[in-house]
Amino acid sequence: MIKDPRIQIIQCVERGCGTFEFTAGEQEFFADKGYPPPKRCKEHREAKRQAMKAQNSPFHPKNWK
Repeated sequence: MIKDPRIQIIQCVERGCGTFEFTAGEQEFFADKGYPPPKRCKEHREAKRQAMKAQNSPFHPKNWK
């Protein structure tokens, strides 16, 4: 099987996670929205979103100092 040359392999910033594929479709979506490439894999992006929504999260605005 030949790999799609448009797929980028990115290192997830979360420790111990490894790499993930940034597909051509995802690249197009991010570019259309003006977003930079992701730093986290899909699982860690979702986990970060959930953490930011949590009331006890240090990322929640009520906990900002």
